[in-house]
Amino acid sequence: MRLRNIKNKEEILNNSKYIILNPKEYKGKWNNVFKNNNPIYIEIGMGKGKFILENALKYPNINFIGIEKYDSVIARAIKKIDEREINNLKLIRIDANELNDVFDKEIDLIYLTFSDPWPKDRHAKRRLSHSDFLKIYDDIFKNYKKIDKVLLGTIILALIGLIFYGHVANQAVSWYKIGPFAIQPSEFAKIIIIIYLAVYYSKNKDKLDNQWNIIKPMIFIVIIAVLVALQPDMGTAVIIGLIALAIFYATPMEKKSRSIFNKIFIGGILLVVLVLIVAGGKFLQSYQLDRFNYFNPCDRYQEKTGYQLCNSFIAFKNGGIKGQGLGGSTQKYLYLPESYTDFIFPVIVEELGLVIGIVILGIYAYIIFRILKIAKKSYNLMSGLMCYGVAAYIFIHIFVNLTGILGLLPLTGVPLPFLSYGGSSMITNFILIGLLLNISGRRQKAIFIE
Repeated sequence: MRLRNIKNKEEILNNSKYIILNPKEYKGKWNNVFKNNNPIYIEIGMGKGKFILENALKYPNINFIGIEKYDSVIARAIKKIDEREINNLKLIRIDANELNDVFDKEIDLIYLTFSDPWPKDRHAKRRLSHSDFLKIYDDIFKNYKKIDKVLLGTIILALIGLIFYGHVANQAVSWYKIGPFAIQPSEFAKIIIIIYLAVYYSKNKDKLDNQWNIIKPMIFIVIIAVLVALQPDMGTAVIIGLIALAIFYATPMEKKSRSIFNKIFIGGILLVVLVLIVAGGKFLQSYQLDRFNYFNPCDRYQEKTGYQLCNSFIAFKNGGIKGQGLGGSTQKYLYLPESYTDFIFPVIVEELGLVIGIVILGIYAYIIFRILKIAKKSYNLMSGLMCYGVAAYIFIHIFVNLTGILGLLPLTGVPLPFLSYGGSSMITNFILIGLLLNISGRRQKAIFIE
């Protein structure tokens, strides 16, 4: 950008209500400047202020700070901004090297929009995307580094606590009973592993050539999965493992590192299968072993081993194309013991018909598609991995639930997202949606160019 001198620039700067002439005095106190606790986004090298002005007008619940080191340039921006009444925008005149003196881990996002490229190699250190500046940016970003570890430790302790204080229901010790409420930690474990792995792999993205850095987080995932399997809840344990794998394979890394992990993973699977074959009766309850006999369930109706699955088929048959009408299901009364949780989909088809069932599946497919689209457009690796984790969460739950009630896989007691009754699972679903909305809302505003 060509710099043109403005004769009265000092007067413009001194008289504008948007300029902060002493920004170093507000280090760690910028929320006091805006008189709220809204997120703070800064643009370094804002030029004439068009970008940050438009965003400040568009997002009134976010505080914006424009940064420019040239008097003449910031004076031109002030002329444009002074024409408006904006409460969420301030301007400061400093060099990017001074950011540490002005901010103290209170910045949510940084914009670098068409910064001076400094194309010559000898000027590389002047580029705002240089590693020296990246370190400065890291120092002023809000510190969320420990939240993933806190969450991980909390859920592991909660799962261990179930061994001593857990409430028994449906032959499993998976809940804490608090008055009329029942909390299932394993449902929240799914969210936590998504957050933990996304944070870990994004934080260590430059260290994934070391195999130990790849495998280390999986140790904690295995611990969580084992604790869940001991409840016993094999379905949830498998889902936790699959979500972790989905995030792992979504993480960019060298082929050599991924190949080593693949070998370890395949070896682990074969070991588990071998143990189940040799001593499955010692590790699994009789009712769990019965679930592996899921072929021709109606032939075993009287033996009770095919009772649920056979009634699921009957519900599908009764529903047909158009259904029996809302509230017209007969199978949900006495025949399907878990009609409002595991077997909610057969009941929906019985009442509303196969067409509505297909529509529901189409809505699920669209939700997953939108999540993957958000992931693709995410502004950083952590957000992208979280989106992939949520997409995996929803898809795996749908797949395991539907294949179970259709007799394609053993029944595992996995709820159908957003439809199955259950306090913990429903809360988990909405937390994940909130996470997605947060990422989606930020992606358009985050233009951080490394």
